[in-house]
Amino acid sequence: MAVQTRSWSVGGNIAVGITAALLIFVLTSCSEQTEATMSDSRITGTLTNEGVECPAMRGTDGKLYTLVGDLGGFKAGDRIIIEGEFMRMSNCMQGQTIRLKTIQRDTDKKSP
Repeated sequence: MAVQTRSWSVGGNIAVGITAALLIFVLTSCSEQTEATMSDSRITGTLTNEGVECPAMRGTDGKLYTLVGDLGGFKAGDRIIIEGEFMRMSNCMQGQTIRLKTIQRDTDKKSP
């Protein structure tokens, strides 16, 4: 009785190599994305009543931003400048959510 065995080492090594290369590519792409989306940003805009779960601001770029953190007494209609970091996940359910680090009144007369 002859027993046949197959050697998977060559094919297995190629598969392992391809899998490792793909994993490195995906992890590298994700870390670059995370750094880009989690970086500090400075945005100018007007606080609005558009937020469902969180306070909202309409940026001068026309985008809706939802805010997490202390608004420092500012209310809808106030023109503000914020600094903070974009959050990848939040319960705000709309716009891009920013965790506030600083908030101040926009005193630039050139802003619309």
